[in-house]
This record gives sequence, structure tokens and C-alpha cells, in this order.
Amino acid sequence: MVTRLARAQAETVDFATSNVRGAGVALYVGGAKLLENYPVGPLAGVAFNVTLMSYLGSLDVGINIDEAAVESPTLLRDCLVDSFHELALIGQQSNETRPNSSDEPRSRRRWWFRSR
Repeated sequence: MVTRLARAQAETVDFATSNVRGAGVALYVGGAKLLENYPVGPLAGVAFNVTLMSYLGSLDVGINIDEAAVESPTLLRDCLVDSFHELALIGQQSNETRPNSSDEPRSRRRWWFRSR
């Protein structure tokens, strides 16, 4: 019954988004350093999905567009790319005018808890 309800709900979703805070430290799999993320959101039944995932100071963006449900998927993608470039430019300008970060208090909040 739960599977049937999940499938029925997925058929009605036009837009889904998710952001996942990633590691602030390097991660390794089988001794190999993880270099990049490839965020992927739900595919089935979702017309448009944007998933964000951070890792080591970068922000990776995954975009899924159902071409049958979105009238101009290429235009939508191009507008998103342009907007992210604008946002990055504004962020760079903001960092140039920000006071020395060493003067600001650092957060003690951790993204990860390891029990020993």
C-alpha cells in the first residue's frame, strides 16, 4: 500500500528540490579521494527537479527536466545557468567588500557527529 501511495503521489509532482549539506572535509572510498558530487533527485513522475549538494567549499547542482512536461526545457536550463552565474558573481563581489574573515567568530556547529 505504501508503494502504491508513493507512486500515486509521484505522478502529481511538478517541481521537487533538495539541498544536501555535504562534507566539509575530504572523503575517501576504498582509499580514493572523492573529488566531485553528482546530485540526482527523483526522476519518475517529476517534471522538474533541482538538487544541490555541497562538498569541500563547492556547490554541485543536478537538474532533471522532463521534456514531455516542460514546454521549453532548453530555455529553462539556460536561464538557470545564467542565474547561477549571476549569483556567483554577486558572491565574489560580496567577498571582496567583506571584512577580514579572521576577525569574525567561527561557528562551533558541526555537520557530522562521530561517536566513539
